[in-house]
Amino acid sequence: MEDVDRTGNKISTEAEMKTSFPILMVAVCMACGNTAVLAAETNTAPATESPAFTAVAKTDRILLRGQPTIFSERLPVQLNKGDTVTVLETITLQKPKEGDETNWFRIALPTNVPVWAAAEYLDTNKMTVTANRLNLRAGPGQNHSVLGRVEKGASLKLIERKNDWYKVEPPPGTYAFVAAAFFEKKETPPPAPPTPPAPPATPPTTPPATPEGAPPSAGVSIMPPTQPDSPKVETNVVLTPPPEAKPPMPELIQQEAEAKERILARIRGHAVTPTPPVTPAATPPPPPPTQPPSEATTPLPKRVVTREGVVKFTIHVNVPSWYELVSTDTHKVINYLLTTNTNIVLKDFKGKRVIVTGEEALDKRWTNTPVLTIDKIQVVE
Repeated sequence: MEDVDRTGNKISTEAEMKTSFPILMVAVCMACGNTAVLAAETNTAPATESPAFTAVAKTDRILLRGQPTIFSERLPVQLNKGDTVTVLETITLQKPKEGDETNWFRIALPTNVPVWAAAEYLDTNKMTVTANRLNLRAGPGQNHSVLGRVEKGASLKLIERKNDWYKVEPPPGTYAFVAAAFFEKKETPPPAPPTPPAPPATPPTTPPATPEGAPPSAGVSIMPPTQPDSPKVETNVVLTPPPEAKPPMPELIQQEAEAKERILARIRGHAVTPTPPVTPAATPPPPPPTQPPSEATTPLPKRVVTREGVVKFTIHVNVPSWYELVSTDTHKVINYLLTTNTNIVLKDFKGKRVIVTGEEALDKRWTNTPVLTIDKIQVVE
């Protein structure tokens, strides 16, 4: 029986069968002739039967086809480099057309490629197949390629409906075709060798007990029992316990004991030489700490200098004065100007070239900042 997608089979009566028998014979003859023509025109070699294996895409934008030729229908999904597919069989074209590929893979249809089924052969409530065998096609029409078949009662998952066709998810067994030149077989690492089982532990063998009085068996040497060494006893040895060491007596108790001995000696009539009291040795006082030699505290002499430059105003906050003396040659700061004389007003000398005499030193807050305390200032004409 042919596969169906939109054409069903009718149950004919006996009269209809008698009437249509001649027509049926003619159709069978024509079909046989067409079959012979198709067999002559086909250029597809028998598929290479081999177990399924995994292949990896070597490039991007690989097209999926409905048949093993580049002149067949293109499916709406492309494969990219690194994608893996399951190859069901390898197909080789005997007489490929010009520009066509010779070797093709029939692969399991990726799950993101939908297929189409005729709605009239589906139970739309349960989404099960009612025909004996139903074609699943690449698009909503008989002119699209067959991508697989399902048997009666199979369940399908609906995606959308378009006129008299249902778009469904691809069930197991659906397929597509790709050019084999764009794939390489994924090598499966060999399985690890099984770990040999550990040998069973051998229990220690105990020689059989020999009955008392029986001769020893050949090849077995019996060692005589060893007697433990008896301790050696030394004779004529007298063990004298060591004298008990008297604990040291405190000084006060010792003095009292000596006093009692003197009293007893007087009672007995013996002359006793008085024992001088024991006085502890005086601990010498620690030496006074040595003081490091003190540096000379004589004040350094004042550094009185005479400088010439231009008085300028500064707004820098990290300087000791608002006015600075700038060199006329290098235009760098020579000193920051200070004055304790109320008769000298520095803002009156702003922008003027002057000769300044006074004490030059480093500021205590900014140790790298030179300051000059003015004793005398004179404008240079």
